[in-house]
Amino acid sequence: MELQKSSSSVPPEYEDLLTSDDNYLAYALAFILDWLLQREPSVGFQILHQLYAYNNTGEDIRISTRALSQRIPDIRVFSQGKLLMYIEVTSDSELGCHQLARYKETLNSYCEDIKSVVLLTGFSFRNDENVPLGIKRVRWFEIYKLLAHASTEAQDPLDKYLVQQLMSILRDKNLAIEKVG
Repeated sequence: MELQKSSSSVPPEYEDLLTSDDNYLAYALAFILDWLLQREPSVGFQILHQLYAYNNTGEDIRISTRALSQRIPDIRVFSQGKLLMYIEVTSDSELGCHQLARYKETLNSYCEDIKSVVLLTGFSFRNDENVPLGIKRVRWFEIYKLLAHASTEAQDPLDKYLVQQLMSILRDKNLAIEKVG
């Protein structure tokens, strides 16, 4: 069974947000990360480490997504109640003017030692002027590679299955390979 979008219980004013590939992919990635961190922590931490060079596998990491109406990053990563990382997901939409700079400024107002803003996008980084220095850029094909590795490392068949489902979605959307040319 593959993950399917469903907007039947969503108020009409938010249907566009849920049907956006960006939102769907953000929720799917957040779910898989949180799932792995709970069930196979070493596998989940491997992915987080690649996203923001965080290597403390003993901490309780939680992943949250934004509510449809909120104007905050798509994914937030917490540890023991401390905000560590924002992930802004985009595959087919443009960044707002100074959007990432605002996220970085907000994140920098927290006292935690490790803080990062990650831009997760499709094939290219459009609107480079809206991507300030210090923002880590990750492309979906890199996430696909991390998921492929996670699929081989995961011990539980259900964990493998869920990871492979997200990989399938990325392949279907042509986000699993680096675009050439």
